[in-house]
Amino acid sequence: MKRPDKLRIIGKTYRIKYYRRPFYDDDGSELNGHIWPEQQIIKVAEKVGDALLREVLLHEAMHGIEQDMGVKISEADLTRMAAGVLALLTDNPDFAAYLVSKDA
Repeated sequence: MKRPDKLRIIGKTYRIKYYRRPFYDDDGSELNGHIWPEQQIIKVAEKVGDALLREVLLHEAMHGIEQDMGVKISEADLTRMAAGVLALLTDNPDFAAYLVSKDA
């Protein structure tokens, strides 16, 4: 499946940009992804493989939801939640399809 170039998060369209060069957090740690809600951009490192890409995109989308809904989740908790939600949806494709079906 083709990797996405945009993502809708609570009614807003975010552009996804893939970068070959590493990028860093304010503390100097290398990042796999980052979201800028104000600009509606998600930046992802190209070096991540397909499995990690899915987790990074879900993680950044959850940051977008967090921002939009006015909640605060620690980075560690959000990382664990994104991994858990992705595992749930991957292990239960019929459930994932049910959640997004129009006739549910």
